[in-house]
Amino acid sequence: MTPVTVYVASPVAAYGTPYRARALAAIRREVGPDAVAIDPAILFASNEDWLRTWPIVVRTLDALVIVPGADRTIGAGVLREVSDALAYGVPVSLWAPPGRLVPWARFDVRGIPNGSASMAAWVVPLDVPTSPTRQKANR
Repeated sequence: MTPVTVYVASPVAAYGTPYRARALAAIRREVGPDAVAIDPAILFASNEDWLRTWPIVVRTLDALVIVPGADRTIGAGVLREVSDALAYGVPVSLWAPPGRLVPWARFDVRGIPNGSASMAAWVVPLDVPTSPTRQKANR
């Protein structure tokens, strides 16, 4: 039996953080001991390497899990990875604290006005309020 291959997409700014380390450990527990969790922080040596190799990697995936920064943001690179994964029929999920996987249909990806390549969008589970102001507006 071929092991399940799961790509863990997260912003470069989150690499090496305790938050991301906890997420990786939780994802590995969730997908099981026989699954392969691909960590782009280890797989790619540079942005150029990612640009060259990612189109090959995405075709081999069984799933992609987004691990946003602790502020729930992702960059343009993660947006591309998600878009490519969806185009190839790869299921996409969001890792949301305290450690649950949220399927694509149950979270929003919202562009950040005047964002940047490293902070392009927020990812928010649909059952999580985005701000106190928005909560009041929705009542």
